[in-house]
Amino acid sequence: MEQPTAAKRAKTGASGTPVFVCEYHDEALRCLHFGIRRRKVPFEGLTMVHFDAHPDLSASTTLPAELILEDPHQVYYALRNDVAGIAQWILPAAYAGHLSCVWWLRPAWAQQIADGDYRVQVGRALAPVKAVRRAAQGPEAKRLPTEKVPEKTLEEPAQVGEVDMVESIKISCAEPYFVEDDIYRPPAELRAPRPLRLAVSQLDGTPPVQLGSEEPWILDVCLDFFACGNPFLTQATWSPARSPERSHVRRTRPGGPCGDRTTLQRGAERRELPVRLCAGRRGVPPRARRLRRGL
Repeated sequence: MEQPTAAKRAKTGASGTPVFVCEYHDEALRCLHFGIRRRKVPFEGLTMVHFDAHPDLSASTTLPAELILEDPHQVYYALRNDVAGIAQWILPAAYAGHLSCVWWLRPAWAQQIADGDYRVQVGRALAPVKAVRRAAQGPEAKRLPTEKVPEKTLEEPAQVGEVDMVESIKISCAEPYFVEDDIYRPPAELRAPRPLRLAVSQLDGTPPVQLGSEEPWILDVCLDFFACGNPFLTQATWSPARSPERSHVRRTRPGGPCGDRTTLQRGAERRELPVRLCAGRRGVPPRARRLRRGL
C-alpha cells in the first residue's frame, strides 16, 4: 500500500502543532488565519505570547476597520504596502476577536510601553484621513487584480466639514506609544469594542500571565528579540557639545567606535546630552521620534 506523502497527510488534517516561518512580521496574521481555517486554533479567545524587541501594537489610520472581517486579503495587501505594516498586525487580530490577551515579552532596552497588566478595549472610531482614496486607486492596486479594492472603499468617504473621515482601529490604552501614533481613543468613543488584556514584562521578571493547558495560546517569536539592540547605544557616538543649545549626535563611521551606556551617563552628568538629533546639522530627520522609541 502506498504511503501518503507529507503534503497528503497535511491535507487530511494530521494532528500536530503547525509552525510557520515568515520573512515579514505582518505575515503572521495570515498564518493565524490559516490556523483558524484548519481548526488548529479556535476563532476567538486566544492568548498570544509575543517575543519581540518591538511591540508591533500600532494600527493603520487609513485602513477601514470593517475590512478586517469582510476582506482579509485587502488587509494583507495594505499591511505589506504600508511602511509601518510590520508593526500593525496584532491589533487587527484583537479587533476581530481572535486575540483576547497579548503578552509582550521585551528585552531590557525596549521600553516603548511600560511594564504592567493593562485591561483595555480595541474598537473603531472616526478619524480624519486624506490618503484612503489615493491608496485605493494607486498603481499598486492595479498590479494585483486578485486583490481588488472593494467598491465601498472607492466611494466618497463620510465627510465632516471638508475633512474626509474613516473608521479605523483604535485602542483605549493611554500609553504614549498609542497616543503618539494617534490610535488612542477613550472607551466611550469606541464602536464595537472588544476587551483585550495587554501584559508587558521582561523574560526574567514575574510572569503576569499564567499559561495552562485549559486555555488556548499561541507563541510568536521575532528574531529581533535576540538580535536587536538599542540603536542609540550601538549606532551613534556622542560628540563634545560646543554649547547646550548646539549639542548634536555624530553618526559612527563603519568600523568606528560605538557609544556605550557609560558614555551616555557621563554625558548626562556633564549636561552634554543633545538637544536635537541631526543628520548633519539640519535639525531632526524624518521619523526620528519613531526610531527613538522603536516600532
